[in-house]
Amino acid sequence: MVDKYGHLSVSREIGVRNSSKSQYLAGNQAGRLRRSNKQTESAIADSKRKTHHIQNYMNTTTTIEFVDSNEADNLISPWAKPKKKITFEDHLIKPEYQDRRLRFSEGNTWLRIVPAIQPTAFDWCMPLQVLNFPGGRFTHPKTFKSSARSVFDTAYSWIFKQLPHTLYSKANKEGIRLLPDPMCLFWALLEIEGKWVARLILASNYDATRGGAPGLGHSIWRAVREIDETGARVSDPINAENGLMICIEKTKGKDSKYPSYAVRVGRQPAPLQPILDQMEPEERAVLTPIENVIRQLSPDEQWACLAKVIAQEHVDNIRASIVPAA
Repeated sequence: MVDKYGHLSVSREIGVRNSSKSQYLAGNQAGRLRRSNKQTESAIADSKRKTHHIQNYMNTTTTIEFVDSNEADNLISPWAKPKKKITFEDHLIKPEYQDRRLRFSEGNTWLRIVPAIQPTAFDWCMPLQVLNFPGGRFTHPKTFKSSARSVFDTAYSWIFKQLPHTLYSKANKEGIRLLPDPMCLFWALLEIEGKWVARLILASNYDATRGGAPGLGHSIWRAVREIDETGARVSDPINAENGLMICIEKTKGKDSKYPSYAVRVGRQPAPLQPILDQMEPEERAVLTPIENVIRQLSPDEQWACLAKVIAQEHVDNIRASIVPAA
């Protein structure tokens, strides 16, 4: 501001400014005080709640029980997934011969196939018709008699008439599967830890006519029956006098779901008798005609297996539909 003498007058303006600043500071101080009071009240309330909780906790008697540490469990990583115990009902082989079955490890396994043991109605390799159910399998009766029927055949006929859309087919991969699969079984001798032992070879006999790779059993059968360009047999690996060793090579890729097998026939003669002479008496004694090894289920046992494939209600209806033989 300018007075009558032309001088600037700033005192009044400064006073106004100082007054405004004082009011602003006073307002801020009052706001901080209010916030501080609220925080104090909140802290007091929170303290009271904690005090009440502690008093309640102190008034409650809590018993803590501890479990003794299992030293065996300490050997296993706590992050390791526990292995599920899966029970597979394999009814193909009689229980007393189950531990004789050979399970191939990766790499090469050399073995000597045993010719048919007399008395028998089968060759060295016995074809099997195998019926599968969730968690197991058993031998179809027509393995021994071509005209024989199983409970699964009866069920298939009934379902085909009543519920055909539920059966397995190319269009229904999740359908009910009641038809048998081909497998084969034979005796073989091999050396394990310096000792010759008798083992059973159970393998798929699928011939790849519907696509895919042939089964191991079919590959072995084809290898021992190889013919040359004239149609003559290249060798006779099964012959007791001048037979040959067979090599089974098992490989499994890192990302492969199933292993693959390669079969080749050896070149050096492997007479059977010298091998038998090196075997322990109990190993030689276990060798028996191949059909004696196979287990056959009774009709009641087959019905129990069928109940694991279809609902019990359907099983009861199928059994009720059977007309007793006159």
